[in-house]
Amino acid sequence: MQSLKFWSVFFCAVSTATSFAVATEYGSPTWKHDFRSAETEARRLNRPLLVHFHAKWCGPCQIMNRDVLGDPSVLRQLDVSVVAVKVDADERPDLIQRFGVESLPTDIFLDPSGFVMDRSSGMRDRERYVSLIARIDSRFAQSHKTHIAMQSKPALREPAPLSRPTPAPIAPNPVRRTIEDRPMIASASPPGVGHPGPLRHAGASLGLRGFSPVALVGDRKWMRGDDHWKYEHKGVTYYMTSAEELQLFKDGPDRYAPQVLGCDPVILDIADRAVSGDIRYAAFFDGELYLFVSEKSRQTFREDPDRFVRTKHVLNIDDLQGKRLD
Repeated sequence: MQSLKFWSVFFCAVSTATSFAVATEYGSPTWKHDFRSAETEARRLNRPLLVHFHAKWCGPCQIMNRDVLGDPSVLRQLDVSVVAVKVDADERPDLIQRFGVESLPTDIFLDPSGFVMDRSSGMRDRERYVSLIARIDSRFAQSHKTHIAMQSKPALREPAPLSRPTPAPIAPNPVRRTIEDRPMIASASPPGVGHPGPLRHAGASLGLRGFSPVALVGDRKWMRGDDHWKYEHKGVTYYMTSAEELQLFKDGPDRYAPQVLGCDPVILDIADRAVSGDIRYAAFFDGELYLFVSEKSRQTFREDPDRFVRTKHVLNIDDLQGKRLD
């Protein structure tokens, strides 16, 4: 009997030590390490997906991993709010490019369908990280309730047929200085084009990264403008290619400038956030130009454009997060 008790205690100790070693090596089971499986679980549970980008060589990442990501209060908030996955930036450059990650650490929140709800760059302490997760959880719950209410509301009349949005021409490489005319398709970004950085013009935001809005909306061509024919509209400076274009823009800037100050209308509707779109993901709807942060967002707009344009938003340049107007 004494021998049995000894071996029971021994095996219990070994099991506990092994479990502790596994937990130390791989972190809390709350955090997943495979993006695809995490995506699948987020869809199954109908929860937001939190993607934490980090790297072994990133000092702030290591501090955050040690002091924040494994904290019991953080893990409790994760368990009730999201599906969480850690992604090593060196192992998944495809995801770095897909989500336009420019610094580490970065946290990106996706809804169950893969749409970007929010992002946060830089190291956060425990309290701010818990608050961020809770805010996303609340926003997603409210958005979900609104969506269900809209679906259950009976139609009062037969809706008028909608014209389908047509994609804008593919944007040429923003870094290249030559003028390019592309076919009127935009199913993907041009090869070799990374996520564009912010552009400024004398302290103001530079719209469409210097391409002429008049040439784009009027002729469906990506034409480099010139600061000799520039015009500021709602805090954003646009370049035109000629004096004639400049006059056209002055006569009707709202016709040519990207709608809702160039921010993504899908994010604005779903997450109530003004996030600047990207010229690589542009589309026309009823003759008006819209910019999106990703192909996923543009496709969401394409499936139900009326949902995202029927609510009019009044924005100014200070409402845009990051002040980037691509």
